[in-house]
Amino acid sequence: MSEPSLADNRRDIFDPYPDPRGTSIMAAPDAKSYGTLVGEELHDEEFRREWERLEMARIVSAAVVAYRHDHGLTQRQLAERLGWSQPQVARLEIAETDPSSRTLMRLAGCLGMEFNISITAEDETPRLVARSTIAQLHTVRTASHSAMRFAASTRAARSSPAGA
Repeated sequence: MSEPSLADNRRDIFDPYPDPRGTSIMAAPDAKSYGTLVGEELHDEEFRREWERLEMARIVSAAVVAYRHDHGLTQRQLAERLGWSQPQVARLEIAETDPSSRTLMRLAGCLGMEFNISITAEDETPRLVARSTIAQLHTVRTASHSAMRFAASTRAARSSPAGA
């Protein structure tokens, strides 16, 4: 049986920070949803470029937030598992910068997350990625006729703390 992927558990891409309790938040009747607001802003070219540039950061952020929620952890507790400070976890969850390869490796090693990155010609389908993963890949960059695609998934909780 394969591990569930982030795409299986994933919240709406426009709402990477859902209410972890699964409850509704009361809003004014005329209030717009996060997805609606983002959809409106995507008509602005500068906003769209920045939104697209930060796609990978949002995917990693959503995976970290989901992991933290699924394991009942605070940012401080997650930071302890990673050997980081709480502000480092907060910055990762804000999704304002792409995580480094070192950060992805730390998340994978300490939390059992998996990240797939595929870089191909823009019009090519990745060939070195499992078919089941291809469906989960999100195109996060296009430049010079190439495309970078990214996917993240989480596994069950690991009992050993970071560095053990």
